[in-house]
Amino acid sequence: MAIGIGVGILALLCAIQGWPRDSVRLARQDDKDKELVAKGRKAFDEYQCFDCHGPRGEGTDDGPDLTISKLTAEQISKTLQHPSADADARGMPAIPADSPDLQPLIAFVLSVRRPPPK
Repeated sequence: MAIGIGVGILALLCAIQGWPRDSVRLARQDDKDKELVAKGRKAFDEYQCFDCHGPRGEGTDDGPDLTISKLTAEQISKTLQHPSADADARGMPAIPADSPDLQPLIAFVLSVRRPPPK
């Protein structure tokens, strides 16, 4: 409910200030993205991905560092759906394409990336 109120206030400010209506659309998309990442974090914890990838995706001896991954969303999706033989042997589950956890996990993995060095 608070998110809806915040977006409503933003819409009112846009109207008063003459800001582009896209600002409201972007705010709503940002809220959706945050919700998707939060669901992905929850799935990351439920699947115990932290055992191999670390609590913040920083990697361990058993799994790669997700914070420096350069995989695209499509590549992450394929990896989650069809883990490598090595990942499978270490216990990485396959996440089916129709799983409600797939898109949130992709969003979470993308969210833990560190910005590239300048």
